[in-house]
Amino acid sequence: TDRVAELDGLGFDQVPVTSVFTAGIVYSGDVHLPFRNVPGKALVNDFLSNAVEKYGYRYVFTFNIYPYFDPTLKIAPPKYTCESAIRIATCFEDGCLANKALVLARQKMYQLTANHTQ
Repeated sequence: TDRVAELDGLGFDQVPVTSVFTAGIVYSGDVHLPFRNVPGKALVNDFLSNAVEKYGYRYVFTFNIYPYFDPTLKIAPPKYTCESAIRIATCFEDGCLANKALVLARQKMYQLTANHTQ
């Protein structure tokens, strides 16, 4: 908040603010909390709730999506191979992991904000 206050003081009070997270935070929430909240490790849900409450639409969600780290990827030949894992992690068609991660992130954002446009 100090850095944002500094920006505001310089006349940038309409500039969006963000904090970048890996997509791993979208895989670790639960039915009550959309994002990871583990005391002593990562209070991501608390952080995001506070950021949205304080900055509203000015807060912009930012995720680095790396589908090859998706926890559902399996390598178990002959059905699941390195090649099949790379294929599903690097494509952008229906059913590909990047698309699934983006949809999941959007669902979690809605779960947190109850707003489809934020």
